[in-house]
Amino acid sequence: MNLKLSMLFFFIAGIFSLNEILANEWHSHLSYHQINKVVQGDQKIFAANENGLFSYALSDKNFEIRSRVEGLSDTGISAISWTNIKKGLLIGYSNGNLDMLTGNGIVSLPDIKLKTSISRRSINNIYCDGDFAWLSCSFGIVKINLKKWEVAETWIIGPQAAQIAVNEIAADERYFWAATESGVFKADRSNPNLQDYHSWILQDQLPFAQNQFLSIAVFNNLIYTCDNAGHISLFDGTVWQTVLAGIKGTQKIKAFPNAIVLIGAGQMDIISAGSSLKISAYGNLNPSGSSISPSDALMDNSGELWIGDRTFGLIHKTGDGSFLSVVPSSPANNNSHWLTTSGTALYAATGSDNPENPAIPAEIHRLMEQHWSSFNSYSDTKLLGLKDILRVAPSPSGPDHFWASTREGGLLEFEGQSAVKCYNSTNSPLQSANGACKTAGLAFDKTGNLWITNSSVKNQLHVIKSDGTWKSFSYPGIDNQFVSAGDLLISKTDTKWIIVNKTDLFALHTGSSIENTNDDIYRKTSVRSKFSNSTTTVIKGFNQLNSIAEDHDGYLWIGTENGVVLYTIPEALFGDKEFYGVQPSVDLGDGVFHPLLENINVTSIAIDGGNRKWFGTTNSGVFLFSEDGSKLIHHFNTENSPLFSNRVTSIAVMGQTGEVFFATENGLISWMGDATEGKSTFQKLYVWPNPVRETYLGDIYIDGLTEQSEVKITDVAGNLVYKTISNGGRATWNGKNRYGVRAGTGVYLIFCSNRDGSQSRVIKLLFIH
Repeated sequence: MNLKLSMLFFFIAGIFSLNEILANEWHSHLSYHQINKVVQGDQKIFAANENGLFSYALSDKNFEIRSRVEGLSDTGISAISWTNIKKGLLIGYSNGNLDMLTGNGIVSLPDIKLKTSISRRSINNIYCDGDFAWLSCSFGIVKINLKKWEVAETWIIGPQAAQIAVNEIAADERYFWAATESGVFKADRSNPNLQDYHSWILQDQLPFAQNQFLSIAVFNNLIYTCDNAGHISLFDGTVWQTVLAGIKGTQKIKAFPNAIVLIGAGQMDIISAGSSLKISAYGNLNPSGSSISPSDALMDNSGELWIGDRTFGLIHKTGDGSFLSVVPSSPANNNSHWLTTSGTALYAATGSDNPENPAIPAEIHRLMEQHWSSFNSYSDTKLLGLKDILRVAPSPSGPDHFWASTREGGLLEFEGQSAVKCYNSTNSPLQSANGACKTAGLAFDKTGNLWITNSSVKNQLHVIKSDGTWKSFSYPGIDNQFVSAGDLLISKTDTKWIIVNKTDLFALHTGSSIENTNDDIYRKTSVRSKFSNSTTTVIKGFNQLNSIAEDHDGYLWIGTENGVVLYTIPEALFGDKEFYGVQPSVDLGDGVFHPLLENINVTSIAIDGGNRKWFGTTNSGVFLFSEDGSKLIHHFNTENSPLFSNRVTSIAVMGQTGEVFFATENGLISWMGDATEGKSTFQKLYVWPNPVRETYLGDIYIDGLTEQSEVKITDVAGNLVYKTISNGGRATWNGKNRYGVRAGTGVYLIFCSNRDGSQSRVIKLLFIH
């Protein structure tokens, strides 16, 4: 291979690695800092929470994450266990579903999930031995034949065959021991009829026998169990007795060859021959004054301790006594209420301005260069005591400088990895009402001035000018305690649009300068629309305004409790006529046009690189419509996609890559779209993958286009193979010709021209059939 060709292939490979996330692929962005279950298997440590799990390879320290997006059959993980006979991980769910993850992939056994006669199906624990696994369930015990991958037997062990929740089982050489909501039971392992409840003997001599028992383990031929009051009891083969009375609040017991681990609220105790160790902190990993929250533990084959913690994720206590955090890059938690992007950075604000929602500690998650950072009181003590970050505004200077509004604590400024200042009524023109300094909407204008809304006070609009000085404004309509100025959008015409009380729109156009308010024009209006279905015209008012967005044409889109309102000439608000929007119409196939997303609560709106509209909803998932809203392109919900919830609170598009992020009540997820921001020239035009190998069956992407470019693909003889119009800066080709047949091996020419034909460029693609 000559030098020029080798450099070409290096360049192509580099481009493809940068764009390895293909369009129409889903990616989870779940938190792995809350770990409930930990097991070891084949030189890997597995750690799980309700939403997903990850493995950590002891050899190369690589992570691999798994959720419903990456192949798991369900959500709500409630138990995991390693089976040596199958060299796989068993994964139990709160709805009774069961997965087995091996090197060959994932197989599911949904028998319990599909059992309609059972009201409580949760798999609480999994015990494996040889060819079988025993599932401790909320109704009894299920024995699984691992070789046949089928249910072998179901044991209903409560008195009179009552279904009782079995929290955990353990086994010694002779007996099965079951910790249940109705006490502890034992049964002879050699009994061929353990399906008969008579075979299970209630341990009524156990101290506090009437309590619910949470965990049970066998250590040195002794039976240890703990109840829901934290008492630890031991059976020595003859009598039950309460032991270790000095250890309070034990919730889980784990037995290993050389030690037993007692896990409680805020601490854990490791007891081995002649020694004991109490852990109540993880060294420098948890700040002084913060409590640990262990949930599970593992002694690996080398005797080192691994801890699953509900706040700090997976913790490794090494042989020298130090603590290491072992967590794949992920947000600190799954709180994600509002999203925004800047370049290739994503910011997630976690708080809510709904007074019915409980206040949560101030926190922001940021994804930048494929790495997650979380800004909270654990990473920055200056955030201690602050609540509910509502919005984030990245500075034009770069993604490391950003601002955040809060429900009651004023305005926060961040630089680098920490908050540098909190602005409130004591140190800035911001004002407070009833002790709360409420900030909400944030937006930068074209000259780098930051505009802020400040609710329920006299001056509800402020600006921090690019030189750092402040200016405050008061206008009729947003000038008293009964009015709450909220979300803020600055349009291409420099008009400030503010949602007021979630019911009205306030628009402001500043005149010759910010300082001179004499030539400002402003107006407050309710949101009304006119809709015509060819037979009648309906005027409709809207009582709940949830979101506002401006598209590439300068049109204003409003998300409401009853669909979408569109203003094609928003500046007409400043005229002397009645101000009406329209509801874009959709043909549902019944011959009558209907308002877009009629009777659906639209919570969020985002515009992609192709000027198409994404709509998030309270209970219907997300919709992607064409530029004018007349054509449905995609509708994603929990039934037809990996979307974590049909309640979507925010959507943000990363324009450079086309990735679309969805904030749901159960965590953050993204979908790689087929539209990117259009470029001004074809200077950075490229196609990927290139070459297209015979094993590659996905779409081919032409990136770096101007918006609505015309793209034609021909063979070297000039025969047209395919043509399309780009979505923003990206065009896609499925690799087939006009007749639906995969293109043959050869070099193809890609002709690209911009919308008015003033720019054009040709690039080549090698295609291998």
